[in-house]
Parts: sequence; structure tokens; C-alpha cells
Amino acid sequence: MVTTASYRIRICENGSSDREETVTIAPLDPDSTPLRREVERWFLELRDPVFRYLRTLGCRHSLAEEITQEAFLRLHRALRDGMLVNDVRAWVFRVARNLCIDSRRENQRYWTADTEGGERMDLEHSDSSPDPEQQVLQRERIRLIEKHVLRLPELQRECMHLKAQGLRYHEIAVALDISMTAAVDCVRQAVKRLARRFND
Repeated sequence: MVTTASYRIRICENGSSDREETVTIAPLDPDSTPLRREVERWFLELRDPVFRYLRTLGCRHSLAEEITQEAFLRLHRALRDGMLVNDVRAWVFRVARNLCIDSRRENQRYWTADTEGGERMDLEHSDSSPDPEQQVLQRERIRLIEKHVLRLPELQRECMHLKAQGLRYHEIAVALDISMTAAVDCVRQAVKRLARRFND
């Protein structure tokens, strides 16, 4: 009989306040294969960053969870089948991104910059704002940032999202199948472009 354990994990989406979620998983089984333990370790480390990255790409909450799980199942299958994965972080992010793109194609829905008419990413605001005026100003700042980020060229936008999730430049390059120089240039150009827009 396998016993399970419940863990409280803290999730922070897009700079919003933390929320807690209970996840029930089987604890690391000392009798399980080393491969399973390795994938479980990667899952515990990368689940939240992959989920947040998918949300920045416009995935609904439930779809982002589903794709996150599928990415780790594919990691397990790939390693089990003998595939050599040099950079697991970049590999998992790339698989998650590709699954997101495939899902969009399958459903023939394309994410547009029109967040008014469509589903908007869940943004919870910090309770530390003491008055409604500050909350309105914070929402307006977030709306402006979202608007300017959406105006970035797609590659720059994706590089910025991955950088925000803590990926290093070489991991961004692997995840997006571009050179490391291109990844560095995209992030630098995006930062310059955003700085110009906010300084104007």
C-alpha cells in the first residue's frame, strides 16, 4: 500500500500575492527507481516556474496545470527511453512551450492582445495596499506593463518571460531553439524598448 502525503505549497503568479495550494503526492519512495526519484525532484523544483511561464503565454489555469504535468511525464518517458537530456530545465520549458503551441493549434484559438474581451490572466493584488486608491494605481501599472510587454516582438516577449522565470541565457536559447547570442540580444532589446516606453 502506497501512503500519500499532503504538502502546502506557495504559488506566486505574475508578481501577485502568494496563494497556497494543497498538493497530495506520494512521498519519495526509497524503493522507487532512481529515474523516478530524479524526475520527482525536477518536478518539485520546476513545477511552479513552468506553470507561471505557461500562464504568461496565455494558458488558462487548468490548461497550464495539465501541460505542466504532461511536460514532466514526457521527461520521464524520454529519460526512460535513454534520451540524453543535457539541460533538464531548458528541455522541460521547451516541451511545455511546444505543448502550449500545439494546444492553441488544436483548438484553433490564438491569443490576442485584446485581454478586454477574452480571458484575462488571474492577477491577485497584495493586501498590503492600505487604500483603494493605491490598489487602483497598482492595477493600472500592471495593465500598462502588460500592454507594453504584449507590444514586444514575439521572440523578445518569450525571452523576457523565460528570463523572469529564472532561466539562464543558455537555457532560454535551448528552450526557444535559438543561439545564446540571440537570447541575450532579445532580452537586452526588450529591456531597452520597455525602458524607453516607461521613460517617455
